[in-house]
Amino acid sequence: MEITRRESNNIIILDINGEIDLYNAPEIKEVIAKLIEEQKYQIIINL
Repeated sequence: MEITRRESNNIIILDINGEIDLYNAPEIKEVIAKLIEEQKYQIIINL
């Protein structure tokens, strides 16, 4: 799984490529938690 972060008009877009499963799902949660810590609340998750 690969997570790419980009920004457009103050919106964070997370492009997630590959298979999401029980073992790598916590990585997605961690990335989103870091965005929230940065006060980035407008997030699009592109699967």
